[in-house]
Amino acid sequence: MTDTDPPPPAVAQTLYDRRDGRLALEVADPAAGDLTRPHRTNYFTAYWVRAGRGAFRPDDARHPFAAPCVLFFTPYQAARLEPDGDLRVTAVRFHANFLCVETSDSGLRWWTWV
Repeated sequence: MTDTDPPPPAVAQTLYDRRDGRLALEVADPAAGDLTRPHRTNYFTAYWVRAGRGAFRPDDARHPFAAPCVLFFTPYQAARLEPDGDLRVTAVRFHANFLCVETSDSGLRWWTWV
């Protein structure tokens, strides 16, 4: 993909744990404005920055970024982005149980795509 390519269609996939209905994995294209406010979740989060530049703020730190890159945040870490202009991001969020083989004896049979 180059800067002149049109953006891909919005991505939205969600996977829930059938046992308790909680979010297990989510892939979505959030609005850049939603990422500028500090937020915390109990999920691991990876932001694939497809276009744009700025700074990312894990907790009280501040680090520059420029596309293409992937930014990672851990559960309960305060996260926010400070874009220098237009930004295209795909977010991948997943709960620790999604990767934990001890929570399931047969892998992905416990997960439900929505």
